[in-house]
Amino acid sequence: MQFPIIMPSRKRTGILLILATMMMLFVAVPVSAASEPHPLDVAVDHAYYYDLDADGVEDDVYIEISLKVPPGQLKPKKSDCYVTLTLPSGTYHISLVTIIGQFKEIHLGLSWFNTATEPGWYNVKVDVFTNGYTGNAYSTTLYDFDPPTGTGPGDPHIKIAVW
Repeated sequence: MQFPIIMPSRKRTGILLILATMMMLFVAVPVSAASEPHPLDVAVDHAYYYDLDADGVEDDVYIEISLKVPPGQLKPKKSDCYVTLTLPSGTYHISLVTIIGQFKEIHLGLSWFNTATEPGWYNVKVDVFTNGYTGNAYSTTLYDFDPPTGTGPGDPHIKIAVW
């Protein structure tokens, strides 16, 4: 003959409390979409080769980039724009443009001198890290173009314009 096991009420309450706590740990609470950071709209508007330094050789690259805050979003307080120009051989040039201050829309013009030195397709990659009122966010874009062959004198360098 078997007797049912009866637990004292305190022990039963303690076990139920532990089980309830464990179940609450597995419940996922959705995060409000309003608290999530929203990235910028980043675009390479133009990238092509020119003779920007007037050395007689079209071996310079001009890149225009636009950064726009999507409608209804807060403006970032600081933005770090990493612009990478990759040549067909895999050689790359990187520039960091830091924008401190708020903006709704901003345009960058980067003049890369003596960099279009190889035949083939070139790649521009823009990575933007923003810090703002809603936290940190990341945006990126890619752009490919094919300048002509030919090389010119001088070491690669860059000039940046912001408007």
